[in-house]
Amino acid sequence: IEMASNNKLGMNSRWSALVSAADFADMDQSKQIRNFVLSKEWYLRNAAMIALYKINPAEAVIEAKKLLQDKALVVRSAAVEIVGQNLTYEHKKILSEELNKPYNFHKKSSLWIRKQIIEKLFTSAEMQDRDTFAKNLFDQDKEISHISAKALERITGRQIGDVGFVEKWKIIVKQNNWY
Repeated sequence: IEMASNNKLGMNSRWSALVSAADFADMDQSKQIRNFVLSKEWYLRNAAMIALYKINPAEAVIEAKKLLQDKALVVRSAAVEIVGQNLTYEHKKILSEELNKPYNFHKKSSLWIRKQIIEKLFTSAEMQDRDTFAKNLFDQDKEISHISAKALERITGRQIGDVGFVEKWKIIVKQNNWY
């Protein structure tokens, strides 16, 4: 923790020190690690989440939910990873809402975190998630559309073949008014 706090050390050393601190942290030190979530340096916020997850996953999820809106894409990505480890109804809802937030785009281009989010949602796709995937089937990002179509295939059990896969799903979704 001392090394992670040392401004004279480089980014990699401080990040590694904080992540490693979790392997030996007692309760007081875990509180100190949690304080790094508020650091002005993005790499220390990132390391703090990883370290917290090693010590106390439930606490890490609480902090990760706050950092889903962080200004640093890498921090948001780590937050998605942690929240996505246990996709409760609440976590699915949170990630679904984050998918189309303006900060997950650069100009009009989709940032890679959006694919990460939809992939997390895909891992636990259920019938109750159908509308989410139906809506995202029409996304400008072809990867988001394709993963959404795969999710609809999984949810419904409907196999429609590989040729025109996404377009066929768009027709099905429109015909059934699924969004």
